Amino acid sequence: MKNNLDILLVRPVNKSRQITPPLSLGYLATALRKHGFSVRILDCVKEGFDYHKFEDYLLRNSSRVVGFQVFTADLLSVKKSIDIVKRLDPSTLTIVGGAHPSSLPDQTIKYLDKVDFGFCGESETGLVQFMELIRNGNINRGDLQNITGLVWRDGDNII
Repeated sequence: MKNNLDILLVRPVNKSRQITPPLSLGYLATALRKHGFSVRILDCVKEGFDYHKFEDYLLRNSSRVVGFQVFTADLLSVKKSIDIVKRLDPSTLTIVGGAHPSSLPDQTIKYLDKVDFGFCGESETGLVQFMELIRNGNINRGDLQNITGLVWRDGDNII
């Protein structure tokens, strides 16, 4: 894994021309920054990114953690994006959150077969708790169970 704990929060590649600020990513970034984390937000829609440009961005700006905002219409895009992240560096931790994982957590984690973790509901508190565990290197099942909204795989089971 990379030594730093830079976090990249991503509004995924989407052909939509609708430019609306990803406020939820802003809330998450603010919560994380208040706890000393380095956070960047990448709005692929605003930037006009396709998958090639997204990959180029990752090559120039590595992050230890990449989190994706997921609406139902973005599922395929997020799947392709996670594939890119993992191909470039399999040790990069990937996380999803948003409306779709909140509504269908099990199905989301199963469909996004390379994603590491997901969050349901409002995750400003849970994500900070989770990143603290990552920063301190203390990831164990007991600690994970205490994080509000966290979804993960335990073998074939979705917790």
